Amino acid sequence: MGGSIWGMSSVLEVLFQPKFIDLAAVSAFLELGLGLSAWKCYESTEWSLRMNPASGNLHPTECYLILPECIGVPACIAHYNPLPHHLEIRAELGSPEIEPVKGLQGFGLILSSIFWREAWKYGERTFRYTQYDVGHALGSLGFSAALRGWKLFVRP
Repeated sequence: MGGSIWGMSSVLEVLFQPKFIDLAAVSAFLELGLGLSAWKCYESTEWSLRMNPASGNLHPTECYLILPECIGVPACIAHYNPLPHHLEIRAELGSPEIEPVKGLQGFGLILSSIFWREAWKYGERTFRYTQYDVGHALGSLGFSAALRGWKLFVRP
């Protein structure tokens, strides 16, 4: 080591080289970014906590993936369900639909928010809180991506 910051930098370069993208890598990425982190219980009530914080533990943020065929599943649009920690394929992509996906150097991720999950609690502040929740999910996914050596890009 020799106390040099450059010596430490070379170690970090080895540790953070991008990992290969396959189904196991996507699974780990989702689990660390949006998965369940713990279970709590009080008397007869039990509930889960997620890796990403959400206002009032309501979790209105849903995650969909646009996956190329090369990672162990057919090219598809899939929903991530954190309770059983699995992907639910919503639509397989045929030849015309797959063309934009082929240009990705990885896979696409879509975050959406379910407004009514918070509307009953926050009223007119709901829009703001759902935006916070999407931001928290994005931040959590960013940390998870960094642990894998991946880069997360936001595209409008």
